[in-house]
Amino acid sequence: MQPDLAISIVVAKVIETDLFDVVLSHLNAQTIAPNVELIILVEDQAGRQETIAHSDLGNVGRVTYLVVGPIEDYERAYVHGYRAAQAPVVAHVEDHAFPAPDWAEAIVEAHAGDWAAVGTPMANANPATIWSWATLLPSYGYWVKPNHFGQTDRLMRLNVSYKRDLVLGYGDELDRLFGRGGDLQERLQADGGKFYLTDRSSIAHLNPSRFFPAFDLLVKAGRLYASGQAARKGWAFPIRFIAALCTPLFPVVRFVRRHKKMSGGGLFEGQRTKLYVAFYVGLAIRALGNAMGYLLGPGRALEALALSDMKRFHQITPRDYEQLKRLHG
Repeated sequence: MQPDLAISIVVAKVIETDLFDVVLSHLNAQTIAPNVELIILVEDQAGRQETIAHSDLGNVGRVTYLVVGPIEDYERAYVHGYRAAQAPVVAHVEDHAFPAPDWAEAIVEAHAGDWAAVGTPMANANPATIWSWATLLPSYGYWVKPNHFGQTDRLMRLNVSYKRDLVLGYGDELDRLFGRGGDLQERLQADGGKFYLTDRSSIAHLNPSRFFPAFDLLVKAGRLYASGQAARKGWAFPIRFIAALCTPLFPVVRFVRRHKKMSGGGLFEGQRTKLYVAFYVGLAIRALGNAMGYLLGPGRALEALALSDMKRFHQITPRDYEQLKRLHG
């Protein structure tokens, strides 16, 4: 007899690596695994067969494989999983994120309330290097050891959950609303949706820990953000030029503002110097990308960031790789 499904979790697979099995093992170990539908997106039948052969998903209530053709952007691909989901709550998990055992249970419990979206705090899955923190903190620091649980005005775009019917209500618009540059959460809020950050669990995120991948990710993220900001506000070139001239000030201003929001949960305690340096360096490199975005537009930053997500396991040090297999395997 098919168990009642409480949550559908969507994960996409492109690159074959033993660490993808680690992600699946975390999902198989969820405390409510019998009530989980796991939807695995693959590019072709060969990827499907490899996943079946290598993975133990015996605890999961239902496993669905979707062959969705070439996956060029994880975030857009997740839409296929949402449309196929059978549970009332749907979450998407990156192939380089490792949910705690009670992650799904905490999300389902929170969704019993009137929330359109529910998220959890984020941890660093490979915290040993400066570069891992430098890429994590500028983007996700607000959710690392937070102290602002409960109703919130923003959640992470990734590794988050939604009520299925609310999301599917946008129909064909979902392809535009999902992913980098999309505004799904803004649309939900405009339509009266409320967001919730639960303190019951967490998810660990893998970050680039080698210099060149980390530097490139930060520059591209800054470029995409600045070009999008200029486009939304309709800035003419003289305004964009002035904004580019001001970018050397951005790291200082953002460091002060974000530090106030991020320090309440004790994030910087115990490793203060390391995290301060990593945070500021990450902001400074993103500011370089901001200048490029204001002056040159987005270029191919969106495509580069999508590729970075899909090659994350190739962007970490050998030491990180081995530690991940040992700690998260």
